[in-house]
Amino acid sequence: MNPLELQRENEALKLENEALKLKLFWKQHSYEIMEHAMCRANEVEGGPMCSCLTCQIRRGRYNRETENERCTFKPWFEQVLQEHDMSIGRGLPDVPLWDVWFGGSVDESRAQVLDDGQHFSLRAKQDWFRWTYGSKLWKATSVCDPELAKLERLLHYLNTFGTEE
Repeated sequence: MNPLELQRENEALKLENEALKLKLFWKQHSYEIMEHAMCRANEVEGGPMCSCLTCQIRRGRYNRETENERCTFKPWFEQVLQEHDMSIGRGLPDVPLWDVWFGGSVDESRAQVLDDGQHFSLRAKQDWFRWTYGSKLWKATSVCDPELAKLERLLHYLNTFGTEE
């Protein structure tokens, strides 16, 4: 094998390795894991402890007697995002629904993802019940991307919120 072929093979292996690292990153920072961290932070001492209808449904329990009218989680979480230098897109632009990415999974085709220029996208402006990662995160091509580092710090913060460190 000549040096040029070896160099090409080495570059291909580096790309494959980076793709595997990125896939592992998204398994560790998936929509479901973030959703769990959000719910946990909402419920711990010192957190918003919201009991609005949406937050109760998200936790899988509903008690009309403890229901708040206003969501206290939404403004708290948006403040946390701001503190972590992350942006929020609210609502959807006028595009056909099949052109919008809904699942929170970056394993799906990126050709059908809304390029919103945000870290998080709210599909419903009024609450955090329907959200997805925005294009500032799913566009990352390397685990070294600074936007993914922000997501990693946010997830760590939510998972450790309310504990002594």
